[in-house]
Amino acid sequence: MNDGILKGKRRKNAGFTLIELLVVVLIIGILAAIAVPQYFAVIEKGHFAEATACMDPLNGSEIRFALTGSVYSTVANVTSVPGSANNPLDTGCDALKYFSGAIAVGAGSYTMTLTRNGTSFSTTSGAGAGYTVTLGHVDPDVHTWGGTVPASWLPQ
Repeated sequence: MNDGILKGKRRKNAGFTLIELLVVVLIIGILAAIAVPQYFAVIEKGHFAEATACMDPLNGSEIRFALTGSVYSTVANVTSVPGSANNPLDTGCDALKYFSGAIAVGAGSYTMTLTRNGTSFSTTSGAGAGYTVTLGHVDPDVHTWGGTVPASWLPQ
């Protein structure tokens, strides 16, 4: 008889209360609200690194082009095949997935501009949609990074 009373009490006290479940859901929600934007910011910085990694070989190729012809080359599309009408340089960024870009030439200078396309872009990253990354070169060998990205993202 005592066993039946104890079993009934155990069943009554087993499980979680609604308040306990709500507190757990609230804590998970707060953690998610903090973690998700940080995750997307890290992902976007990785895509940004794709652009800066592309600019280094393009920079060297532009300088080699100027050494052979004494002028810099205008590149209509950096993702075009190297040696084509749109990209006369010996290097291209045909593997760029998240950016498109061009190189504009001035007197003794050029500016590479890569523009972020909309592929898997998240506004929680800290950068605006369609942001740009620029690398300016002025003779003899002065480089300046810029664009519409957070300054902390730019190489030093």
